[in-house]
Amino acid sequence: MRGAQPSAPFALTAGKTTEVLRIAPNSIPTGLDLDPQNKHSAVRGAIISAAFLLRRVFCDQLDIDPDEIEVARIARRPLNSVRGFAEIILNDTLVNGAGFVSEMGRKFDVLLRDTCLPNDPQSYAGNILSPQHQNVCDLACYDCLKVFRNMHYHGLLDWRLGVAYTRILLDSTYRAGLDGNFQQPELVGWDATTRSLRDEFITAFGYTAMDWGQLPGFVLPSGQQYAVVHPLWDTRTPDGIVLDAVLATG
Repeated sequence: MRGAQPSAPFALTAGKTTEVLRIAPNSIPTGLDLDPQNKHSAVRGAIISAAFLLRRVFCDQLDIDPDEIEVARIARRPLNSVRGFAEIILNDTLVNGAGFVSEMGRKFDVLLRDTCLPNDPQSYAGNILSPQHQNVCDLACYDCLKVFRNMHYHGLLDWRLGVAYTRILLDSTYRAGLDGNFQQPELVGWDATTRSLRDEFITAFGYTAMDWGQLPGFVLPSGQQYAVVHPLWDTRTPDGIVLDAVLATG
């Protein structure tokens, strides 16, 4: 239309007074990368999964509807000029707050332990970490992280990554398998699964299988070498079995 003014972006917002809980790791274990910007959807999926996991465990303990607490935002915070970390932001759904996230903050250490080290095998966390659930759920299901109201996150949810991220919040010495220990429920079978997926991949593309230390990998016809790694491992400053794999490539 002649004389029409150029369009400009705009947004509609609505303010809400409520209580807020911000969750972030005190420190990042050596060899891990928790920056959602560097690993695209993998780290972000771990953080979002941890947010819904912690919310559900807490709400089950208080016997309240998980919708009483809102996963408001996953905010990236800079750690230095090239690295960052994420902050999970939770708030009470009700205007002016119902006190739930404040209570969650007061009992947060206990909540982390109950999530990663549940005493009751019949609890929500106990069921997720059980061998029965491990055997039937590869990423996420309606028995663990999926619900109707988080449907737009379903493509990112992964209970194993969520538990791994939660365990980092609990234990600063946790290495997510970098030390070669895959005995934790979220890591059981990781080495066998990655080796199987590697074999399917190289069969489809005609690449050559090769192991680098403890890690499965492959070689392209051009000579390029690759190793399969966990999504939370830092490949820019490798440590543990990733560093061993790098040295093994020569």
